[in-house]
Amino acid sequence: MTTVFNTIKRMGVVLALGFLAACGGGGGSGTVPFGGTGTGGTGPGTGPTPTLPTMTVSLTSTQITTANPTSTVTVTVKDASGQPVAAQVVAVESVRALGRLPTATILTDAAGVATTTLQAAASGLGGADEVKATASVGTTTLTTLAAFQVVASTTATGVPTLGLALSSSTVTSAAPVTVTATVLDARGTAAPGRVVTFASTRNLGSFSALTALTDASGKATTLLSPVNSTTAGADDVTVTATLAGVSLSANQGFQIQASPVLITALTSTVGAGTLSAYGQTSLSLSLSGASVGSPVSLALDSSCVSQGKATISPATFIATSTTSSFQYKDNGCGALQAVDVVSARVVSSNNAPVTLSLPLASPAINSVAFVSATPPSIFLKGSGLAEASVVVFELRDSAGNPLPNQALELSLANSAGGVTIEGSSQPVTRRTDALGRVSAIVNAGTVPTPVRVVAQVVGTPIRTVSSSLSIAVGLPSQLNFSMSQTTLNIEGYDIDGTVNNYQIIASDRSGNAVPAGTSINYLTEGGQVEAIKQIQLVAGIARASAGYVSANPKPVDGRVTVTAYAVGEESFLDLNGNNVYDPGEPFFDMGDIYKDNNFNVLFDTTEEFVTLGPLLPNNGVRSTCAAPPASLLAQFSGSASVPTVPGTCDGVWGRSYVRQAVETVLSRSSSDPVWPITAVPAVNGGPISLRTKSDLSTTNFFLVHGSKINGAPKAGSFDILVRDKNAVRLNPVAAGSTVTVKATTGLTVAVQGGSPVPSTLDVSTANISYEFGDAPSPQFGTITITVTSPSGLATGISVEVSRL
Repeated sequence: MTTVFNTIKRMGVVLALGFLAACGGGGGSGTVPFGGTGTGGTGPGTGPTPTLPTMTVSLTSTQITTANPTSTVTVTVKDASGQPVAAQVVAVESVRALGRLPTATILTDAAGVATTTLQAAASGLGGADEVKATASVGTTTLTTLAAFQVVASTTATGVPTLGLALSSSTVTSAAPVTVTATVLDARGTAAPGRVVTFASTRNLGSFSALTALTDASGKATTLLSPVNSTTAGADDVTVTATLAGVSLSANQGFQIQASPVLITALTSTVGAGTLSAYGQTSLSLSLSGASVGSPVSLALDSSCVSQGKATISPATFIATSTTSSFQYKDNGCGALQAVDVVSARVVSSNNAPVTLSLPLASPAINSVAFVSATPPSIFLKGSGLAEASVVVFELRDSAGNPLPNQALELSLANSAGGVTIEGSSQPVTRRTDALGRVSAIVNAGTVPTPVRVVAQVVGTPIRTVSSSLSIAVGLPSQLNFSMSQTTLNIEGYDIDGTVNNYQIIASDRSGNAVPAGTSINYLTEGGQVEAIKQIQLVAGIARASAGYVSANPKPVDGRVTVTAYAVGEESFLDLNGNNVYDPGEPFFDMGDIYKDNNFNVLFDTTEEFVTLGPLLPNNGVRSTCAAPPASLLAQFSGSASVPTVPGTCDGVWGRSYVRQAVETVLSRSSSDPVWPITAVPAVNGGPISLRTKSDLSTTNFFLVHGSKINGAPKAGSFDILVRDKNAVRLNPVAAGSTVTVKATTGLTVAVQGGSPVPSTLDVSTANISYEFGDAPSPQFGTITITVTSPSGLATGISVEVSRL
C-alpha cells in the first residue's frame, strides 16, 4: 500500500512539493499528485502526470488562546481523479495531547469534507502541537499533519464551577427525577472525566448511582427516587466534585410525595376451574406504585399453607415492577377442604389483603396401611405388666401420601380371653388426623394369643389387618426358669477375686420371653454375687447374667450355693387347654426360699430364708407344702435346685418367687490326688477321711503320693482322682488345671486322659500310662505327677513302680 504525504503544515508554513516527469525532457504545467503546483517546459517530451488520492487539512486558526479558545479543523479527501470522497472515515488526534478533539474519528460529507473542533486540552498548558489526520482510500493510506500553537493563559481570573439541575422539583415512586451536575473549569470550559458524588441530606431520597463521571460536555447524571413508596417530605440533593485542586459543591431542594402501593389484582392460571389433587398453578399479582427505585415487600399465605398441606413459592417477595408471579403447589389439602383462600398483602401497608378463592380436588383413597403396635407385645390382664397397646393405621392416596379427615372403622379379628379395643369388643370409628392416621387402644384379656385389628374405610371395601401384636403371659413360670453357670469349679478357695458368671433364661408358661426389665435377684452364702440384674432381650431371648467373685466367707468344704429368684407364677397343668388356671388343676405350691448352704435338699434351722411376704393370699395364712402330683411337675419334688422351706406354702395357685439354685466349687490351688476306692495299690501310711458328693458321708481314701505299685507288667496304666487339697471334701481341682508326668530312666510315662481338668462338681480322673524298657528284670522306676492350677501353682507327687 502506498503512503502519500499531501500537505505538511508546520508553524503556519506550507511547503509545496512537486516533481517533474522523468521522461520527455521539457515540460508544460500540471498538477502534481502531492497537491503542489509545478511548471515546466513544453515539447515532444512531456509525460503523463501520476494520479493518486489526496487529502488536505486546514485550521481556521493556528493559535489557541484564551481569547480564541477554539479552531475549526477541516479535512478534504479526493480520489485519484480529483473527485470528492464522501462517507470517508478520517481519524484525527492531537499528536502531543496539547489539544483536545471531541471525537477520535470524523466522516466526510458529499463534498469530501469533514470538520471538527480543536481546543486546548487544559488551562495553563502551552506549546506547539500538530493535528494528525489519517484515512485509507482504496489501497492508499493518507496521513496529513497541520501544526498549531497553544498559548497558556496567564491572565485568567475565573474559578471552576459545579452546576446542579433537577428535571422536576417533585419526586414520586412512579416518577423518578433526573439529577444533572455540570463541571466547568476556570475559563468556563466543560471538564470531562471528573467524578461527581450525589447525596440526599436527610436520606429521604435514593439514587440509581451515588457517583457518576462527567462526559465531554462536563455533565454527570443519576436518577432520584424516594427511599420507599410511603416516604413524604422535603430534602436536598447535594453534589460534590474536585477540579484543579478545588473542592466544588452544590445543592438543591426537592419535594417527595408518597405513592400509595395497592394490589390491584390476584389471579390464577386455573381460572374458574378446580386445581387437581397435588396440582400446581401460577399466581399473578398486579401492583400500583412499585418501581426499581421504590421496591415493595409482599407476603402471600393461605389456610392450606398454614396447615402444611400446600406451598406458595416464594412466600415473601420484594417487587420492583407492577406485576409479580408466584407458584402454588397443593399437597393434598383437598382432603381437608374444598376451597383454599389465598391472601396477598403489602407488608408495610394497612390496607386489607387481596384474596383469591382456589377450588381444590380431593385426592382419591387408595389404601390403608398398618403402621405400628406400641408396644408390640402386651401381657395378660392382671399381670401387673403392660396390658395395653396403641395400634396405628395410615390412610393413603394413589401417590402414597397420607389422607386426613377420612373415616376408618376399627374392629378385632379375634377376641379370645376378653381382648377389647377401646374398652369394647365392638368396632369403633375414627377419623384420620392431619398425618392421615388413626389409632386405637387394644387391651389384653386373660389368654395369651396373637391379636389382629381390622381397619376399613367406611363405605368402601378398602381394608387392611394389623400385624406384630401379641398377648403373652409375661410373668416367669417356675417350670420355665432356668439357671446355669460358666464354670462349676473355680480356683477361689485360696484366691480372692476369681470370677464366675450365672445366667438366667426366663420364660412364661407358654415358653415365651418375659419382658425386658424383669428383675432377677441373686443371693449366696459365700463370696460375692451381684444383687439384682434386669432381663434383657438378646435376639428375642430373655436373659440375665450376674457376676460373682470369690471372697470371704468361704465354706470349709469349698462349696457355695448361688440362688436366683424373681416374682413369677407357680406352674400348673392346664388340663382343659384354656391357658388359665382352673380350680382343681394340679400346680406346684411353693413356699419361702432358703439358702441351701450344703445343697442337701434339707432346710436347716440355721439356714437363712426369704419369705414370700406380700405375695401370699388369704391374709398370709400358711399351709403344708404338698408334693407335686406324679406328673410333669414331679421333676421338682425334692430338688435342691428349687429350695422351699417346708410348711410355708399357701395352698393357692398364684404368684410366687420362681427360683433356681446351683452349687459352685471353690477349688484350692494345691492338689493332693488320691486313689480310687476300687483300686488302691500298696501304700505307706493310713487312709484319710473325706466326704463324697454321692452320699456326703465320710469315706476313707488313700493318697497317691508315696504309693508303690509292685509286680507291675512291662506296660500298663492306672487312674488317679485329681482332687484339690480340701481337708473335708472330695473336691476337684479348678477347671483348666493341667496334669503332666515324668519318670526316671528306663521308664516311659504319659498322661492318657484327664488333662486339662474339666468344669465339674465331681472330682475328675486322670489316666497315667507307663512302659519299662528292654533291660533284664527286675526293673524299678519312679513316676512324678505334677498338677498345675490356672494361677500357675504346681503340686508334684511321686509313685514307685517295680516290675518283678
